[in-house]
Amino acid sequence: RDGSCHPAFAFSAEKSKFEWARPWRTNNRPLLPKEEMEKRQRTWNKLVDQYISEYDEPPSAEEVRSIEVAVKVASTGGPLYNTCAHAPCAKLENVPSEFMLCSKCKQTRFCSKECFAACYKTQHKAVCGTDEAEPRLASEIACSNIMKKLMSSMANAVAGMSFE
Repeated sequence: RDGSCHPAFAFSAEKSKFEWARPWRTNNRPLLPKEEMEKRQRTWNKLVDQYISEYDEPPSAEEVRSIEVAVKVASTGGPLYNTCAHAPCAKLENVPSEFMLCSKCKQTRFCSKECFAACYKTQHKAVCGTDEAEPRLASEIACSNIMKKLMSSMANAVAGMSFE
């Protein structure tokens, strides 16, 4: 997408009790118990299904797939459907968890051993196991960036105020 928030993401974020879907781990360590991550995944993805079901006209199978790819999450809070991490490839999974995981960090997915080999030394090795290697939804990135800008603006506004 173009750096904006997908409407299904905004809908689900408004309805969920945990703000919005985002990776629920940092530096490859869970921030929540596994059961809570799985509960959030089920809740979030049901909200996406609800968004789809509330269309005035039933969406086509292609539209449903497009929404699911853009907004549904895995138990980690990252995308349910991943693209190959080797940028020139960027192949999309047909089904969740179809691609192989990096055997070291178990975060980043590659469609083949060839893509892994082509990417590992030049790109992935430097970020393997870090937050940078964690797959993220485009809408989650957009919302996080908006929140950072908002918080920065608020901090700058408060810094100029006098509290007496």
